[in-house]
Amino acid sequence: MGEQAFHSPEVLEASLIHELAHTWLGMICEISITDDGSGEWNFTLPSGTAHKSVRSVLFAAHFAISCGRYFGTDGRLVQSTLTYGDYARDCVGLCRNDPTPTLMGRYVWEELNEYVEAAAMGG
Repeated sequence: MGEQAFHSPEVLEASLIHELAHTWLGMICEISITDDGSGEWNFTLPSGTAHKSVRSVLFAAHFAISCGRYFGTDGRLVQSTLTYGDYARDCVGLCRNDPTPTLMGRYVWEELNEYVEAAAMGG
C-alpha cells in the first residue's frame, strides 16, 4: 500500500479491504483460472481505468462488493463520486456476456452478480 493509504482511518480501512479482496480472489485464481486467456484487454472500469481483462473486471467487482459490505453499498470510493454498489454493478455488467470466463470464472461472476442483484433489491 502506498503512503496515501494512511491519510485517514477510512482510507486505511478501504485500502486493507481492497487488498485483502484481491488476495482472496487471487488465491482462487491460483486454484482454478477464471478466464481462458483468449479475451482482449478492452474493458474500461467504472473508474475510467482502461485496457483491463475480464479477470481484472472480476477483481474490481469483488473489491467493490467487499468494501460495500463493510461501508455500505452507498459508501463512496475514496476520491470518487462512485458508490461501491454502483461500481460493483457496473463491473458485473461489463462482463455479463463475455465468452472468455472458464467454469470457475462463470461461477465467480454468478456469485458477484447474485450479490449485486440482492443489494439492488435491498437484501
